Amino acid sequence: MSLFRFGVTSTKRKPDETGETSVLTDETQPKKQDLTKDQKYDRERENANFCPNGRLIVLGLISMRQLVLWSARIVSSIQHTVKGKVPWFGKYRKKNEVDIGEQYFNIEGCKLFLKWISQQLRSQSVSSLLAAPFVSILSDGSTDRSVIEQEIVFLRYVDQCMPTTKMINLMSLESATAEGIFNAIFNALKIVGLNEEKIRHDTPGPKLICGNFDGASVNFGNKSGVFKRLKDEVPQAIGIHCIAHKLEFAILDANKTIPYMSTFETTLKGVFKFYYYSPKRRRELTEISDILDQILLHFGDIKQVRWLSSKERAVKAMLSNYEVVVSHLEHDFVAGSRADDANRARGYHTVITSVKFLKFLHFLMDYLPIVAKLSRNFQLDDYLVIELNDHIEAAVIHLTQLKNGTGKYCTQFAEKFDVTNKTFGK
Repeated sequence: MSLFRFGVTSTKRKPDETGETSVLTDETQPKKQDLTKDQKYDRERENANFCPNGRLIVLGLISMRQLVLWSARIVSSIQHTVKGKVPWFGKYRKKNEVDIGEQYFNIEGCKLFLKWISQQLRSQSVSSLLAAPFVSILSDGSTDRSVIEQEIVFLRYVDQCMPTTKMINLMSLESATAEGIFNAIFNALKIVGLNEEKIRHDTPGPKLICGNFDGASVNFGNKSGVFKRLKDEVPQAIGIHCIAHKLEFAILDANKTIPYMSTFETTLKGVFKFYYYSPKRRRELTEISDILDQILLHFGDIKQVRWLSSKERAVKAMLSNYEVVVSHLEHDFVAGSRADDANRARGYHTVITSVKFLKFLHFLMDYLPIVAKLSRNFQLDDYLVIELNDHIEAAVIHLTQLKNGTGKYCTQFAEKFDVTNKTFGK
């Protein structure tokens, strides 16, 4: 008897004793009797026999509904695993009269069931993967909350004429060196039945044609990088630097030619940190924004201000909240209760009220949306590589226009800034 067995209510009409099909309205329909799960399941199967031509459809609906309910139970189990509770599992077992003992009604038992379910799902993907003629490896590093280095490994292949990307595993690294990452990738491949020999072009099985990594030297080092080691195993493989990451590197290199950029980013992150870690200051900001009748944008965690899109949001929040922040910092260093906080507020107030900071803030609001939009397009799954050239050309045109003219926000700055009195406002 299957543990996950669900019954559904049929909408088919059964012929009466005369052979006619009867239609019962809400007024004439008799009251339903309480049925057990097995009785409902058997009735559904029985009803399917009265419609030979539609039987497969009915059986298909049964399977589909079972799958939906089964998936819902799995999601529920994951939620309860996170919370350390598994209350529904015991109730469901009792409803179906399935005796599996009491040893599974705990967090470890739930993890065990999830482990076997994940293995079953993985085995379904492995069969299509091993049948593919070619395969590409994608991997990236991450650090969990316990500061343990990990490598997430994906495989991309064509399944029934459709590009498919599957996550293979999240591997812990023995070391964050090229050798450690290389070993982690091949340990992940072994889980799905691949190894160094099977991905070569002179052996049967999926042939490795591409390795896709970020541009860190540990990945693309010419002497002992991850891809160099991969190419030693499969000489035909092509290395591709993640295009979104490559754009980030290009922007970082360009930023190094602007000395003030470092000062600006340090100040911006400092202001974000000043408010993010203090609920009291955020509450005071909200009160000031209500007085000034302005919409206050969220100051996010400093860790979020990394990629172009997050930098765009940070600059936008700073410009939108500028008047409120200036007013609060001025109040904080005048009436603040702690000398340390008052000094920090005075320092930030001095920097952000300078003409240089304010003008640079408006310039970035003209510049960042262009490159941030390009970065987001690079990360979409909807585009092919050949389609991205149009987005690159559009970004170049907008940047050229910005170089030869004045952007929207720089124009606003020129209109609001009083050169004579050194004041800025409406």
